[in-house]
This record gives sequence, structure tokens and C-alpha cells, in this order.
Amino acid sequence: MRLNTYLNEINLPSKKWVTVKLSDLDSDVLDVLWKMYVNTYKKEGLDLSANGPNELQGKYEATWLIDIDKDDNPDAFIIYRKTKHGNKIALLGTDGQKESKNVLVKKFTSLLKSKGWVIEASKKMEEICKKSGLNVVDNELLVREILGPKKQVEWLEDGYYNRSLSLSGKLIKKRMYGNAK
Repeated sequence: MRLNTYLNEINLPSKKWVTVKLSDLDSDVLDVLWKMYVNTYKKEGLDLSANGPNELQGKYEATWLIDIDKDDNPDAFIIYRKTKHGNKIALLGTDGQKESKNVLVKKFTSLLKSKGWVIEASKKMEEICKKSGLNVVDNELLVREILGPKKQVEWLEDGYYNRSLSLSGKLIKKRMYGNAK
């Protein structure tokens, strides 16, 4: 499987994270990411934020990919969006294998410990962030700026807030972790 036409002579390297623009991914790779995304989020009882691979590609900018098992297919991904305060991790997923999950957790926690990376967490992701000792972004103004004016936030306390999800409209409690710029 090829990453894109620009990289069409290079297969996804084994056991190395690479970052690419989602717009550069071909439909085969997008389909693999979409399946991992749907399976990961449905298994955790989470709502999707896109209706298909093309919307995923149009809605988000960049992704980290890794191939764990040398088959040239991504086995884990981290999709993020650039903000004026750094990169906001938007979606994560794996093929469900234990090694893929471990590598994913190691990568995203490493990113969130560095300057310029944040994530909105709820449910399982929040448990992982807490266990990993990640920094809580407990600044209402900063959280609102990172999320943007379209996201309606009801600020609670201790970094928690409620906001509705874009596709489902459900109100969900979240907390931001990481180190914004």
C-alpha cells in the first residue's frame, strides 16, 4: 500500500512513526484509517466526528502513522489539527492489537508531554492521561481559544467542561491535557 503519489516509491516503514498530510493519503490508506477509527470508537462507545473517509480527510490536516507488523498497512494513527496554540490531537485509533495500542499510548503521551501538543479527553482517554501524569489545561480562556469559537463550552471546574459533539449533538464532559504553546 502506498502512502500517496508523492511518496509512491516508499512504503510505510516498519515500526517507525511518520507524519503525513491527510490530503496526501490515497483511498486505500484512508479506508484502512477509517476502519480503525470506526472500530476503535465504536468499541469504546464513542460517537464519530466524521461520516466517512473523505470527510475525515477534508476535516483534519495531518496524521502520524505506524506499521507494527511489516505489512505496509498502518496499525495505529494519531490525527491532529494545527491551532495557534500548537497541535490538538483530534482522533486516535489502532487495529486492535495489543502491541499497536501500547505503541500508540507511548507516542501520544510523549507528544502531550512536549510543548505544543494537547488533547481533549473523556472516558478511556482521560483514564490514560491521568495515569500517565499528563498536564491538565485548567485555563478556560486557553481551552476556548484552542477549541475555537464554533465550540460551545460550559466550563465546570478543575479543567473539566461540557460541550456538544459536532455530529451527534450529545453533551459530553471533557478535559484537556498537554502543553499548549
